[in-house]
Amino acid sequence: MQRRTYIKSFRDSKLYCTVSSSFIGIIVILICLLVFSFVMTKLDTPEAIVSLMSSVALCVGAYSGGYISSRRRRQNGLITGLICGVIIYLVIFLVGVILSRVSISFGFFSKLIMVIACGAIGGVIGVNSKKKRY
Repeated sequence: MQRRTYIKSFRDSKLYCTVSSSFIGIIVILICLLVFSFVMTKLDTPEAIVSLMSSVALCVGAYSGGYISSRRRRQNGLITGLICGVIIYLVIFLVGVILSRVSISFGFFSKLIMVIACGAIGGVIGVNSKKKRY
């Protein structure tokens, strides 16, 4: 009986909520990238469009992670969204460094700011969204 109480309290914790929402945001990023890659196979897209698509996927994932996390917690949406954005960016950055061994450039800071801003916007909108009535 005590173990079930511990598991339930862990699922209600801030850490679990933020980390699980961040991983949902990463899954959303992967789905967006799959859709964009399908579009790119059907169309001849220039390099600028490819970069734009990756940035859009990153922002949509950060927004959804911040939205889901703050909607679950119902408080501190801006901070929750910021933390989700940072977690998402760190995971994506570390995977990129490990797989492609890319050094830090100007794109690092601009994408970091985009992800943090989109996560924060998602967090604010998630806190202010209406609760289900049923």
